Amino acid sequence: MDLLILSMDGFYGGCDSVLFFKGMEPMDTGQDQPVLEQTPASREWVETLFASGHIDRTGRQAALDILHPRGAWQAWLSQLLLILGAVLSLTGVIFFFAVNWQSIPAWAKFTIVELAIAGCLVGAWRRSLERLTGKMLLLSAGVLVGVFLAIFGQAYQTGADSFVLFLEWAVLILGWAIISRFPAYWALWVVLANLAVWLYFFRGIDAFVAFEFIFSPTREMTRFLFIDMALLNGAILAAREWAVARGVEWLKPNWTRIVPAFCTILPLSLPIWTLIVAADIDYNTTITILGLNIPIFAKFVISSLPPLIIYGAVAGILGLGLFYACYRLKAPSLGVLTLTMLSVCLSLEVLCIRVLVEMDLDIEPILLIGFLFTVVNFGLAVMFLRKIQLQWKGSHESTQ
Repeated sequence: MDLLILSMDGFYGGCDSVLFFKGMEPMDTGQDQPVLEQTPASREWVETLFASGHIDRTGRQAALDILHPRGAWQAWLSQLLLILGAVLSLTGVIFFFAVNWQSIPAWAKFTIVELAIAGCLVGAWRRSLERLTGKMLLLSAGVLVGVFLAIFGQAYQTGADSFVLFLEWAVLILGWAIISRFPAYWALWVVLANLAVWLYFFRGIDAFVAFEFIFSPTREMTRFLFIDMALLNGAILAAREWAVARGVEWLKPNWTRIVPAFCTILPLSLPIWTLIVAADIDYNTTITILGLNIPIFAKFVISSLPPLIIYGAVAGILGLGLFYACYRLKAPSLGVLTLTMLSVCLSLEVLCIRVLVEMDLDIEPILLIGFLFTVVNFGLAVMFLRKIQLQWKGSHESTQ
């Protein structure tokens, strides 16, 4: 029988292949088992079909060659060595200038870096941006632009703030990032943009003060930092989704969605955690609902907090809700939903720890209650995500 392999267009992008056999009826896999045409191809299925006599030795080998190409590991190793070589070379250039800074004249520093940038650009042009070699050379040129800006700032003592360096760096390599069609280049650009925003808020502040600056509830400007970083990374994520929806293939790898989603969810979560930690707790009190005074164990008092902390926490809650709605209904993604649920679980953990610490209990009951709460908290989250995954799987199978 002739072996036909369908759905191979997406194989190297991470999609599963499906095996079909000309003139063959679906195997009897039982009432609750998927039929062969709906089953992803795997080595186990190929071996089962070969053992049952549905395919011969030639068909078995042909299927295995497609599922596991013989030269795949050599190609993977070659790409890994290329990337490691580029990273180590760039690291060597940076440390070369750091170690020999005093002994190299300014003109030599600029000449070396400019020649290296020009060499990378020529190499990228000669090797073509359709190949990984060309993309890595263009990425190396982008990194060397940062080295050039650092040398320029040190040689001429411009006195510019650190955020200006990363902002200029991001602006200068933006064009190369666009033409590269290389996810790693955009990852570099996203890092630079985030560092520029981060350092803008912390200009003139040393590292020890910065830590207090982030978590102190009296630092209202920190809430602007969280909101701005969430907006920046949210815009990057939205641009990625817009491009993928219009057929931009090189942005389809799942990590290009997960990374900006994480960089958006984290700053959305920090104001919520700050609110939980900073709010006052009033124990053995009552709340009024429809004119009735209802006794409760404790309530959080946030009226004394700066308004921006409250606004930031509200924005964080709304943002997490938006993530859930978009990636649960509009563009299903279990990875992004997992990040969203992780944020919710960690918020509940912070709340539990805050309440337990305020109760002045001994360390033993705190650890016991905290452990039980953690098990229940994350256990329910896993069950919820698993339920969603099964719903998506059932919906997908029903459309086959």
